[in-house]
Amino acid sequence: MRWAHRKHYLDRNPMERMQSPHPYVARERVLIDMELARLWKTAGDNTFGKIVKLLILTGQRRGEIAQLKGSMIGLDTITLPATLCKNRRAHIFPARELARTFLDPEVEPEEYFFKARGKETPFDGWSKCKPKLEERARVDGWTLHDLRRTFASGLAAQGVSIPVIERLLNHMHSVSRLRDFTRTLSRFFLSLALFRFSFFCFLLQDIAVIVIPLRSRQWVIGIAFYKALSPSRDGI
Repeated sequence: MRWAHRKHYLDRNPMERMQSPHPYVARERVLIDMELARLWKTAGDNTFGKIVKLLILTGQRRGEIAQLKGSMIGLDTITLPATLCKNRRAHIFPARELARTFLDPEVEPEEYFFKARGKETPFDGWSKCKPKLEERARVDGWTLHDLRRTFASGLAAQGVSIPVIERLLNHMHSVSRLRDFTRTLSRFFLSLALFRFSFFCFLLQDIAVIVIPLRSRQWVIGIAFYKALSPSRDGI
């Protein structure tokens, strides 16, 4: 607009009073183990609760999980079509047993797993359901997309390599930077990575993981076995 105004194509710049947008600041929020466990325990088994648990287990985007159809579910994988993915590349990732428990096997191929209330369209009640979950879980300052970052951090903490994590997240830049690696990446390693994280999430239901800094780059991990996440327990 300023160029057109300088060249006298416009009598005045219609954008002259518009303020510049605030610079984008990338989020860095990663939920700690106890927060993740609280969300899991209080999410429930309704439509939103199942979506949240699948986000925790798979690391996919909320729109991708909300629009899952019966035709996208294979014997041991989930296939997201290119039209559903942010980078417009089809994405296939393993579906472990724990994740599959939240997918109704009776859903028809063109039917959504998670529907909006009273409709045949994908779930859209984010703004109503998330605050209720926050109140029940007593976890503040997080977004559903933070679960994706937490998923990646959880795998990295367990020693899963960055290329495998990025492959599970369907990151475009990992495909271009590690083209040869991702072409030959076997389903076994992806499945193993998700199995390790699923087992970790299963443990979170009844185990509190306490990380105590000892020295630089050294950590002592103490595991306290108790029902830390019971909603009836005070102070948790």
